[in-house]
Order: sequence, then C-alpha cells, then structure tokens
Amino acid sequence: MASVSLSELPEELLRCILSFLPPETLARIESTSRHFRILANDPLLWRQRCITSFAYWEQDTSPFHKRLRGQHELSTIHDEQWKTECIHRLQQDRVAEECLERVISKQQGRIDKMQKIAHCGYNVKEILVRNCQAPDTAEDVLARRYWSLEILNAMQRRKGIQVWSQATTPQISISLEDALGAFDMFVLETREGDISDISARLDQLATQLRVESPNIEEMSIRQRALEIARFVRCQGLAGVRSEEDYHVLRNRFIGIALFDDEHQALPLISVAIYCCVAQRLGVNAQPCSIPFHVYAIVTPGKGYNLDGKEMDSESQEDRMFMDPFRQDEEVAEDALKRLLNSIGAPTSTHEDFLGASSVVKVIFRNARNIANAVQSGETNDPPRRSALSSWNTGLPDMDGSFYGALWSMIIFDPDNRRNYLHHIVQFFQEGFTVDVDLIENTIFPMFNASPERDAILSLIEEVRGRDRAARPITRRTPDTINVKYRVGQKFEHRRYHYEGVIIGWDDRCRASEAWMRQMNIDGLNQGRHQSFYNVLVADKSNRYVAEENINISTHEPSEAMMRLAGKYFKRWDQQTGAFISNIRDEYPDD
Repeated sequence: MASVSLSELPEELLRCILSFLPPETLARIESTSRHFRILANDPLLWRQRCITSFAYWEQDTSPFHKRLRGQHELSTIHDEQWKTECIHRLQQDRVAEECLERVISKQQGRIDKMQKIAHCGYNVKEILVRNCQAPDTAEDVLARRYWSLEILNAMQRRKGIQVWSQATTPQISISLEDALGAFDMFVLETREGDISDISARLDQLATQLRVESPNIEEMSIRQRALEIARFVRCQGLAGVRSEEDYHVLRNRFIGIALFDDEHQALPLISVAIYCCVAQRLGVNAQPCSIPFHVYAIVTPGKGYNLDGKEMDSESQEDRMFMDPFRQDEEVAEDALKRLLNSIGAPTSTHEDFLGASSVVKVIFRNARNIANAVQSGETNDPPRRSALSSWNTGLPDMDGSFYGALWSMIIFDPDNRRNYLHHIVQFFQEGFTVDVDLIENTIFPMFNASPERDAILSLIEEVRGRDRAARPITRRTPDTINVKYRVGQKFEHRRYHYEGVIIGWDDRCRASEAWMRQMNIDGLNQGRHQSFYNVLVADKSNRYVAEENINISTHEPSEAMMRLAGKYFKRWDQQTGAFISNIRDEYPDD
C-alpha cells in the first residue's frame, strides 16, 4: 500500500486532527508549511483551544469571556484575536509557573513573585488550583500546596477589594450579589462560590423557577413576589434549622449559602438571595434593614400598584414587605411600624427604617455581623485561628472572615478608619504580608494627609525589605553542640500539650530581658542558658520554646499541622518521623 503524507489528507480530517493538539503544538505546526499555516490559523480552531484549555478568565466582562459564554453574536466568532488571546494566556501561564517554582524553592523575594502571579488574576487560577491539589507523591507536596493556596487567596482577596472600591465611585454601581460575594473572596480558597459563580447560580435559580412556574412573568408583582419567596424557601436557601445555627459564622456568606449542601442563611443573606432572584424575574426587591432583622421591600413599576392596576399621580406609591428568612407570606406594614414603636424608634424615623437600604449599607451591616460573630466567639465553629477551617469542613477561615470585614469597614466608614487601621495592620503582619501592595495602593492613600502616613510607609518598606533580604545563615558548630533538636522535628509541649514543629533554634535564649522576665525564663529548671527553639504551632501561632519543654514525637502530624507545615517544609517523611526542611538556605545543616 502506498504511503500517504499528512499534508495529503483531506482538509476536514486535518482540521479534526489539529483540533486535538494543545495550543503550543498548534502554534508550532503552522511553521511547517504554507498549507498548515492556513489550517492552523483558523479562528474556530483557536476558539476551541480557548474553550478547552482555559477554565478561568480574569474579567467576566471581557469580550473573550462573553464569547465563550455565547453572549456575543456568532459573527464575532471568526476573529483572529482568538489566537492572540490564547498565546497570551500561554505566556502568562509560563510566567506564573516559573514564579511559583521560585516561591516554593526560595524564601528570598517571595512577596514580589507572589504578587506578580496574583496580578495575572483569574487567568492563572487553574495553575494555582492544580498545584493546591498536588499529589501526595510530589517531592515538595506540602510547600507546593501551601504557597499555591497563599497566592490564590491573595488573588481572590484582591478581587473582592476591587469590587468594594468600585462601590465608592459614584459613577459605578455594583450589584447586591457582587457586594456580598466580595466577603466570600476572603474565605473561598479552592471552593466553588466566587463572585461569578454566585451570579451564575442565581441565574440558574431564576431559570429553574421559570420552568417550575412558566406563567410567573405574567403574574402581578405581588403574586410574583410571593411565588419567589415560596420557591427560595422551598429550595432551602433561606433561614436556619435551629436557634444555635443563627450564630454560625458560615451562614453570613452568600456564596456558602448558595453552594454548601446545608444552604443555611441568616436574615440578611436570605433576603439578598430573594432579592437577587426577584430582580432577575422583573421584581424590584431590595433589602430593608430594620433593627435586629432584615426584610425585603418590593415596589411596582411607576404608575402601577402591586396588583398591576394603574395609579393616578397623586396616589401614594404602593409597596409590600417580605421576610423570606421566616415565611413566604407578606408582612403587614403596620406590624413593622408596631415593631419599631416597641423598640422606641420615633415615628419620624420609621420611613428611614422602612425604606430600601443602599448596597453600601448592606455591605457595612454584613461586615459588622461577621466581625461581631468572630469577636464574640459565639459561632459554633472551631476556635479562632483554626487551620482546619476550609471548605472540606464547611467552615470559613475565621482570620480571613474578620480580615475581610475590616477591609470593607475601612473602605466604607471613613469617619472611623483609624479604629480599623490598627486591626488590619495586625492581621497583615501576622499572616497577610503578600497584601503589601493592597496596603500601599488602597489604604496608604486614605491616610496620606494623616499622622499615620509615615508609620504605614515604614511598615510597607519594612515588609518589602525583609522579604527581599537574604536570610541569615545559622550553622551547627562546636559552639552549638548543646542544641539537641533539629529543624523539622515535631513535638508536644510538655506543659501545655500543644502540637508544634521546630522551624529554628538558638544555642541559648536570645529574647529580650523584658520578655524573659515576663515569661519567668530564669524560673525554668535550666533557665536561659539552655537551647531555645522557634516553633510553628498547629493553631497558626509562632512561639519560642525552651528545650526542656519539648517532647519530640514521630507520630503522624494532625491535618492542621500538615496544612501549615508547607510554609517551611517540603513534605512529611514517614521513615524519619520528621518534616523535610525547605529552609536550608537559613539552616543548611538541618
């Protein structure tokens, strides 16, 4: 049988073959011949590559993202920019992967590289998610998972802050779902439920309701409002199961309410979901914030009442109130006025309470709800700073929750910014230093003419300088022969029984005299002249522990310890019962 070259195959078959090639190969094959250059530049082919090669896009409003979702006319499909965009994405992926490898392997200059990746936004989210899920067999599995997640979290926080910053611009209006979804971006990690997921889920709910009630858009506004409340409650998207669940932190996030299996939501979130679905079905529903509870206020189109009848210009505007958190029936306005009277609200203020709340007011109210839940500790969630807080447990991270609340408050409450600054700086220094550019570009301008200006600037310079400086090298010498334990060994504190891992050591106590007096170091059996160890504890804290209080353990670390250890270690070694160091540039002999 005579052989046939690839170029002799029918064009339809060649196009089919090319459609299976990865973008990198497709870009190379066009250089082999004029015939393949024509075939490999087919816009439909590159459009398919964009669809199959990239799961995430930075801006939902970008032309490419809209085209992929079928929101543009078909005539725009034959666009040579598909190839340009695809190649640009490949280049971004390569840069992100190179930076990530450097972040994982070297301590010096991590923040700059992490920010470079984070600034690519959702275009590189797939790379980060994939590395967050690195297989257990990877040589540096813990470090890879840890640093990928740190960058992903930073990228998502940045997106949430961008949404809120837009809301401060009078010319730009943001939707209720985006405003509340920004809180989820501080606790999202690799889970489903970001801002675009939330919008898509609400679209899906509206479509589902249209299917279940095909005549809904022919109903009056009143009938529609009641039908939507019934639907939302029937879907389990409003209310909580018990009084105890009222205090659970996760029920204050719209993304979690929509995507978690339990779907529980406090009044503000319940009303927000109701309003967002209602707006998609032509019902003007907005949150109405009465003290201690949130309702939805529903109004008809101008010139009509809620039952679809025309109204003359002198008639009072019609409205109704709904409480999807508790019921699917209308709430009488007189009942709300009696409630206001019962709490001592003057009659002159009733209309302020009964009117629609602005998006900014809703943001601020939810921020207070989250902050109060974390500060009070009455959340029915694990203790603050728990490393186990993740989607796998259905719980938002409490540090991230409070940090997000603080960011929204400092953006939307200018009169009290100084009160929030101290707390944000504390969180920033303890666990969010990768956000240094957000401090520099968002918070610093707020205080540019204030006494705090120089302190913020010094903090920014200190964080950047410390990150860019080489770590001091600590070697084992004859003078350090008394240092018994090594970096990577896991232990249980003899007195307080917490789990920790050694991340550094001194041949004697190097803390200040004031600290040693406060901690009564000289009251220890061996005092200040024994070895002391810098340790990472499973509750996220870093501590300085005397050697006599360390009880080495080779047992499998807890899930919390495994998750945190990636900051300093590559993996857990079953044979030695210790972590493999990723900070040998600092402790080369351990």
